[in-house]
Formats: sequence, structure tokens, C-alpha cells
Amino acid sequence: MSKKDASGDNSHGKACFSAALVFTGLKIMLIDSPYRSTDFDVHRNWLAITNKLPVEEWYTESTCKWTLDYPPLFAWFEYTLSQFAPSTILPIQADPLQTQNSIWFQKITVIITDLVYIYACYLLTTQLSTKSTRFPTFLALAGNIGIFMVDHMHFQYNVILFGFLTLSIYQWQKGNVYFSAFWFAVLLNFKHLFLYVAAAYGLVMLFQFVKFSFTRLVLLGLTVVSVFSVSIAPFYKVLPELLTRLFPFTRGLTHAYWAPNVWAIYNFVDVVLAKFYGKQSGLMTGVIGGSEQEHVILPEIKPEVCAIITLVVTVIGMLKLVRNYFMVYDRNLLVKGIVFCGWTSFMFGWHVHEKAILTVIVPLTVLDAGKFDNLWFLTTSLGHYSLFPLFFTPVENILKLALFAVYQACFYRNSKNGKNIIHKIILFGQVLLMIYTEIPAIHSSIFGVGNMEFLPIMMISVYTGIGLIYCYLEFAFGIFVGSHGNSGSKSENKTKKSK
Repeated sequence: MSKKDASGDNSHGKACFSAALVFTGLKIMLIDSPYRSTDFDVHRNWLAITNKLPVEEWYTESTCKWTLDYPPLFAWFEYTLSQFAPSTILPIQADPLQTQNSIWFQKITVIITDLVYIYACYLLTTQLSTKSTRFPTFLALAGNIGIFMVDHMHFQYNVILFGFLTLSIYQWQKGNVYFSAFWFAVLLNFKHLFLYVAAAYGLVMLFQFVKFSFTRLVLLGLTVVSVFSVSIAPFYKVLPELLTRLFPFTRGLTHAYWAPNVWAIYNFVDVVLAKFYGKQSGLMTGVIGGSEQEHVILPEIKPEVCAIITLVVTVIGMLKLVRNYFMVYDRNLLVKGIVFCGWTSFMFGWHVHEKAILTVIVPLTVLDAGKFDNLWFLTTSLGHYSLFPLFFTPVENILKLALFAVYQACFYRNSKNGKNIIHKIILFGQVLLMIYTEIPAIHSSIFGVGNMEFLPIMMISVYTGIGLIYCYLEFAFGIFVGSHGNSGSKSENKTKKSK
């Protein structure tokens, strides 16, 4: 980060480096935090599988219930990490293994892989035309509390994935389309969740770069195919098993904790109707999938229904978006498409995890480019709050509240036009709900200790779901016909030219 940026000023690099040191120090302090999710055991098991077994058995091994279900490049990533892991943490076994060695090794590897994302954020922010927005945007991206909580408190490796996504966006904005496609292909072979935004990449690159050039189309295709070939080729003998692991459809419409989307509202309506008709709903048992999680009153939603809705809304929306810019080059069009496609899949997808809201917040922060406008603030406030039920021990409760308060306060901006009245109402309601859900004594004083324990979690899902649906509709309206569709047109857009 010591190199000078495009403007010849290295002060931005120094500021980012200093911030990165602070972020890293905070992450190291959390290594010995008492709470670790089941994802910790998942990734430890994957380290063991990839270290101990031949390649052809990676996607068939099932001693532990946490079987390998990420794409091949992530499996190779786990294999690489396992080469440096202590042998004591690598047995293949059904039971969890959480020793001091495993805790420190796995958490340190997350911190190290953070560097990919941090550097990508630095590169991306050097491209902002307004210098004063570069460092605040870097802080909002690299210091995103959602990633901080999910990766360093809950435990996952999301940050390296967002590093690849950010590198891809950076290369697109630099005009290096083939490198942009390369990094996105790498991302897909690390985490297939990002397949949902493939329509954004495909259509934007087709309409804004390829156009009528057969050569560009072939080279772009070869770039993507080469990554997939290298990734999948070693597993050709177990390809059916690999695909079954990547795309399971037996887990139920929603996760045990409902992601705040359309289906959370659908579940809530079914629960209310079941109560009204005196029937027992299984949607609040915490069971993932199976007959226990079926709807009692409303029609059951199948995977193909989610797929059709997501696909139709995505394709129609993206065709509308790229058609608006067919004759004009917009360097932010890809990011707009990524946000729209990611948000659409989050709203209508099958078995969406609550953590997937980060696939909306991160690119939305890139698109916002340091303005921290009302929609960005409301979305991040609701999105980050929706992650709160993942953390429930006393230490994590304090940490999540502190991180949330600092982050949202740092990036609050008074809009010249004032806040939308609907935004104000939603934010005020969120504050009231946070008081209720984060002070357990209030709930227990009303319902008694140990009663209606699912209610606060359900209220968070439903309330943030309603708020995020509103934000999604506002964003979609903005990019198709309103302000977001024209934002940055004077400074960032220019007449289409060959790259």
C-alpha cells in the first residue's frame, strides 16, 4: 500500500495501511473469544478430509455430518491450509475437535486471508474520482462489521471471497475485462453462492464490452472455461457426487433462523394463520428442512418455484438495466447489476442464509462510493442488525452492539433533502425492537423465563425482512428509472468506447 495511487499521492495508501493494522489488531484480540459456531467444526473437518484423503474421495467422505459442499477451488484452498496445520487437528472424526491449536490456527488463517480483501479495497478506492471519499469508502468496506462479526466471531472465510469479488470489480473499472472475468470465475469456483450474480457479469460484459465482436466473445469464454476446467478436471470421476453436494434441495425453504427476505414474511403469515386455526406450526422449532418445517396453512414452496421467480426477476431486471446503457458506457453498471442480482436472489432464493445479506451490503458500499446516502445507511443498519441472532453469549452481545453503534454512527450523514419519512419510521422501529431483543429481561418479564424464546428472533427476521424488501424495491426503482440509475453520470459515465 506504499505505492502512489493514480493521482501520485501515497497518503491514501498510508492511511489504509494504518487502518488495516488497527483492524488486524482487533481481530487478533478476538481469537480466544468464547463463542465458535458449527462452521468452525465444518472447516476443521474439511482440513482433515483434504489432508488425509485422495482427491477422488473428498466429495464422498461422510464420517462427519459436516461434509465438503463447497466448489473445488475452495477444497484446494483447504488443502493448502492443511499443509501448515498441526497434525493434532487433522483426524477425520464425527465429533467436534476444538483445541487451543485448532482455534489459533483456524482463526489466524482467516486473519491472513483478510489481506486479499483489504488490498482489493485499497485498489478499488484508488479509482474513486473524489479524493475525499477514498478513505471513508475504504473504512466502510475493509471495516465492514458484518464481515467482522461473521468471519471473526461466528467463524467463516467470507472475506477472501469478497476479496475476489472486489478485485473483479476493480479490474472491470480499470478496463481489464478479461481479468475481471477471471477473478469472477475464481470466485464461482470458491463459493457457488455467487452464481446468482452471473447474470450481471454475463449481460453487462456482453452489452458493454463484447457487443458484436466474435473475438472478444471467444476470448472471454476461454478465460472463464479455463478456470472451470482447472478447477473441476481432477474431480471428473465423482462429478455427480460433487454436484449433489453443491446443490442440495432437501434442507427446506428457509434456514433454522429465517433470513430476512420474502420467505420470512411468508413463514410468519403461515405461523399466524396456524395459530388462528389452532394448528401446530413446525417453522419455529429450529429444525433445518424435513417435514417438521413444512407450512401448515399456506402452500408449500418448492425449490423450482424459488428458482423460477429468482431467474425471471433477475433476467427481466438485468435486460432492462443493460438496455438503458447500450449506447453509453457506465463504469458502475456492473456493480449495479451485482447488487440487483444479489439482492434478488437474497429475496427469493431457496434456503438463503442470513449471512448472505453481505453479498448485498459489500457491493452496495462500492456503488455508494463514499456518499453514504440514505438507502445505503438504512440497508446496512437493517442488514447488520439481522445478523445479531447469530451471537448470543454475553461477550458477543456486548461486542456486536458496540461494533454496530460505532459503524453506523461513523457513516451517518445528514442528507440535504432530509431523510425519507419511511426511512425514519423504519429506523425508529428498529431502535425500539433492538431495545426489546437485546435486553432479555424485557421479554422474560412479559412471557416468563424460558417461554416464547423464538419470538425475539422471529421478530428480527420479520421486521428486518420488511425493511429490506422496501430497500430492495427502492433500489430497483432507482437503478431503472430514478436517481441510482443516473448517479455519477457526470463524473463516471462517458460515451461508449472500445477497451
